[in-house]
This record gives sequence, C-alpha cells and structure tokens, in this order.
Amino acid sequence: MLDGTGQCLEQGMSCALMLVLQAVTPILAAPSTIDFDLKKIDPTKSCGGGSSREIVVCGSRGDDERYRLQPLPSGDFEAKPIIARTGVIDGVTGDMHVESKTLGPGVVSNRMMIRLTKSF
Repeated sequence: MLDGTGQCLEQGMSCALMLVLQAVTPILAAPSTIDFDLKKIDPTKSCGGGSSREIVVCGSRGDDERYRLQPLPSGDFEAKPIIARTGVIDGVTGDMHVESKTLGPGVVSNRMMIRLTKSF
C-alpha cells in the first residue's frame, strides 16, 4: 500500500510490481461464434433414424479399431528386472534393489538394498 508520501508500506512485494501486475491484465477477445447445429445433420443418411424421443448414435469401425484401447505390441513390454540406477556425483552411481534370501527352514529375509559404486 502507498502512504501519503508515495512510499510503499508492504514488506513482501514491491508496490511497483503490484501496480504493473494490475496494469498488464490481458483484455479478453470476444468469443468467436461457432456455426454448428445438429439440426443441419441428416441422421437417416448414415445409420437410419429413430423416433422423435430417441437419441441415435451411430458410427462404424473396422475390426481392428473396434475398441478404444488397442493391445500393446508384443515384445516391447516383456517382464524383466527393473533396475533403478542413477548418477549421484562425478563417477558415483547409486542403485536400489530388493532381494530375498532363505536363512533356514521357513525363514526368509526380504531386503531392500541401496548400493553406491565408484568407478576407478
């Protein structure tokens, strides 16, 4: 805020910046009109008409486009171990992995390992 002498009383943001932000608000243009009317479309040409109380939705797709979700290409996403490895600093990489070891009859140790390696 400005006091009577024209100095800014606010501590966080300068008054000049606040005034500029208010002055630069964009003037929105009037929305353009869209020439689209469903009354102009003749539904009997493509899929036959329904009664006046029905909503007719029609379309055709080929056998390979029948469903919106297509099957994934084979071979691209085969099950394989996930390796979470990244560079930490120059010459040092870090990775995380899990492992499971059998310690004795009926005793399994599940571990999450974090490994840092430095190349020489």
